[in-house]
Amino acid sequence: MKYYKTILVVVLLFLACDKEITPPGPVPPEEHLFYIGAAKGGLVKVFSVEQRKFIDSIICSCIPDSIVTSLNVIGDDSLLAISDNQGTYLINLKTKVVVDTLNYSYMTISPNSEYFIAKNISSGNNKELRKFDGLEYIADIPGLFEHFDNQSSCVTYSLFYGGDSSTISVYDIETDTTITGQKYSLGHEIWFWHNYPVKKLNKIFFGGSGYAYRYFAGVIDFNSDTARILRYFPLIEYMEPSISLPIVSPDEKYLFFSATIGTFWGGIPDETIYVHDVESEDSIGTIALPNGFVPGGYTMSYDGKYITSKAFCESTSDTKTSFILIDAINFTVIGTYSFGGPLSRMATKNNTNIGI
Repeated sequence: MKYYKTILVVVLLFLACDKEITPPGPVPPEEHLFYIGAAKGGLVKVFSVEQRKFIDSIICSCIPDSIVTSLNVIGDDSLLAISDNQGTYLINLKTKVVVDTLNYSYMTISPNSEYFIAKNISSGNNKELRKFDGLEYIADIPGLFEHFDNQSSCVTYSLFYGGDSSTISVYDIETDTTITGQKYSLGHEIWFWHNYPVKKLNKIFFGGSGYAYRYFAGVIDFNSDTARILRYFPLIEYMEPSISLPIVSPDEKYLFFSATIGTFWGGIPDETIYVHDVESEDSIGTIALPNGFVPGGYTMSYDGKYITSKAFCESTSDTKTSFILIDAINFTVIGTYSFGGPLSRMATKNNTNIGI
């Protein structure tokens, strides 16, 4: 009996092995989507990198004619958070329906979508760090230019004291500790503007200014009081035209920065994005910008392959209607695209952005 059972098992195994097995097909590449909002009102257009065009639009009727203060993606292209000074509205990106309203404005969302920083409208517009889960309070964020690191483990922000003096603070979410200290470069106190932390290297890349040499791109270590200068930006007749905008790729290998030089302030467009190695801080390349284009902020795709940049606006009455798409791997500009009207905020999943 055992003999026949063995033969039966062998036959069944042979038939199973003889059956043609169709291997799974290739997984289609994920589309890179950028969400670009109008300067006023709740219109948001969806731009596809692969198709090089807008493929969809969303209208948030909750803000018919308000100035949009922030735009963020929550989760894996599942929710869109659009804010004005009255609150934040969460939109389901599949149904395009507002599913929740939060009593917070000017929202900044962490790359992992676990935390946010925003003004609490119900408590005097105090700027707070909270968890999305249950809106759990974590800490006050009393400064300006707040920014998460790419690992969503810390927040940096600037505190200004008048004159040419400021400090830059690091709040460690995991340990609930804050590092704050006066910072210097070449013996002079400096102002810290837009910044981007890299916690694993204990570094903060920033745009700074100081009395002796005005505007520059720099880097400082968490526990240091002395900054290192990566690049100075030009001055025109003692004007103050340049604020450096740094952004770090999601893998934290590359730093991209440029000078936001306003012609209203007497500056000349630099028309260049500078690329440095994050760890060594060495220059590794540049990206030539279109003639006359002044970057006003960046958004980088989740995989670090693409960057979108809107044009810089001198004031709320100064509106721009175009943006550029950048190949962040080959350091080239792919093209310039029209929004069809004044644009303001830009977002993509993982929320890797600066200045917008």
